[in-house]
Amino acid sequence: MQSTNTFQIGLTMAGAVSAGAYTAGVVDFLIEALDEWQKALAISAPETPDHGVNLRVMSGASAGALTAAIVAANCRVAFPPIKPGSAATQGPLNPLFTAWVDRIDISELLKQKDLVTGARPESLLDSTIIDEIGDEVLKPPSSATPLVKRAYIAECLRVLCTLTNVTGIPYLYRSRGSGRYAECMTAHGDFIRFAVRGSGTGTSPPPRTAEGWNHEYVIDISDDAVLLPLLKGAAIASAAFPLGLRPRQLTRNRSDYNDRPVLTPAQDSTKGPVVTYIEPTWLPGAPISYNFVNFDGGCIDNDPFELARTELSGGLTTRNERDGAKADRAVIMIDPFPASSPVIGPQAEAEIPLQVAPFTLLEIYKEHARFSPEELALALDDDVYSRFLIAPVRSAPSPIGQAPDSTNPGPWIASGALGGFSGFLSKEYRLHDYFLGRRNCQQFLRNSFSLKIENALFDSWRDAPWASKYYIAASEGTKHWIELPIIPLMSAVTAAELEPQWPYQKFSPDSIRGAVSSRLDALFQRWLEGESLMSKVAKLAWSVWGRGFATTKALNIVTAALVAQRLLPPAAPSAEVVSMRAATVSRD
Repeated sequence: MQSTNTFQIGLTMAGAVSAGAYTAGVVDFLIEALDEWQKALAISAPETPDHGVNLRVMSGASAGALTAAIVAANCRVAFPPIKPGSAATQGPLNPLFTAWVDRIDISELLKQKDLVTGARPESLLDSTIIDEIGDEVLKPPSSATPLVKRAYIAECLRVLCTLTNVTGIPYLYRSRGSGRYAECMTAHGDFIRFAVRGSGTGTSPPPRTAEGWNHEYVIDISDDAVLLPLLKGAAIASAAFPLGLRPRQLTRNRSDYNDRPVLTPAQDSTKGPVVTYIEPTWLPGAPISYNFVNFDGGCIDNDPFELARTELSGGLTTRNERDGAKADRAVIMIDPFPASSPVIGPQAEAEIPLQVAPFTLLEIYKEHARFSPEELALALDDDVYSRFLIAPVRSAPSPIGQAPDSTNPGPWIASGALGGFSGFLSKEYRLHDYFLGRRNCQQFLRNSFSLKIENALFDSWRDAPWASKYYIAASEGTKHWIELPIIPLMSAVTAAELEPQWPYQKFSPDSIRGAVSSRLDALFQRWLEGESLMSKVAKLAWSVWGRGFATTKALNIVTAALVAQRLLPPAAPSAEVVSMRAATVSRD
């Protein structure tokens, strides 16, 4: 019989572009480990820890939002885990693998399905495949699909997707002495929340709805043709990478933005901050429905940890217990691109010439929007058991002829080049990242996701004679103690997930030369529709020189990025360079 002691879990999945394959692999192993533990508890298998866990909330940005939506829409489905050797036969049955490894590829993104209607281009890449994948993996299960009830998933699972709201939410700020004037502000950082029902049996707060407004949208995934498309639309909108993928329009109730909670100092200086609710200032006569356009949610909030944290804790002014002997809930952050060392920006005026100034400014906006001093302060405390991180860990690739790069500690992930887009170039890259995600999750559950042995979560089994097989040794300085796993690994998932082979030279940029040229040509021709003299001259120059130049330039950028990520060997020096080196040697 299972103990009533339960640990509450939240998942936060950071923006990742094509490294969604890594996040998907992490989640795939996590679900497999939980499923195997649930099976062991169901048959009262001997030497099985009998506490419980409850996945209460998933927050995500960009690729993380899409992954969270896929899990929520399919958590009733008994899909198989994907391991090396089973991908070919089992892959189509696993929605995470289907979306992030099988179906998404540069061959699809360079097509021209988005231009067949005669519309002007909305993005550099063809986003049609994103919609097709959404239709395939974000839908109610068919009658023939094997279903399962997962006790470790909350009966009302929260899914929160961040958005970069291009339209914006208007606010007015009035002060004494301003007369009839007010300070106008527009909020572009946005998110949408769902309460997904019909998948699990874990306890959870009831849906937060009231007549006339929806602060969260309740979805029954067993049969909900009305709101499931909104979940799909929100997840895809959160992944709409600017320029690369087209922006997305959503429609929701304006009243969703009522009562926005913010922390403000209390009037009594001896007391802590209080929650104040602010209201948007819509134009008079604005309709109930609110249409708004969105870009990648990661532009403003790429690591929506705080959304998951406040959901678990119950509000802005409450916190989760951090002591390893007392903690009863935690948020796990999955981040394929954590910064391993500080990045120092320009230090001299000459480092910001005119042509790079706009990009430098955009980078400043992005990095400042993501800066959270509150989280940084908490990270300084090693004794915090309410937040955990899963990130890429593997040995540094050292292909033949290359020495290990001591100046680049990683993370070594095949999707790490081209700002996270390189995973789209090759299925081999995505396979590597998916299986690395599974391996890292197994290592995390075995070695890191644990609490001190005296925690009440383990009261029912810590003194069992077999409990020592689960011991995890921990230490800090001269202090040593024992911890126990929050999610124990059953025998079916204890065999080591091997480090995948680095996909060195698995892709040639020249293999997409024709598709890149064709896509660039279609974009240029559509932008310059018309028969004016200027248009004709531009088209002629493009066909004679521009198309070839742009294609070669694009492929050179791709090649350089893959070389830097150790996915391709350094380019061989030209004959002229070889001749100069030989002359230098002869003179010496």
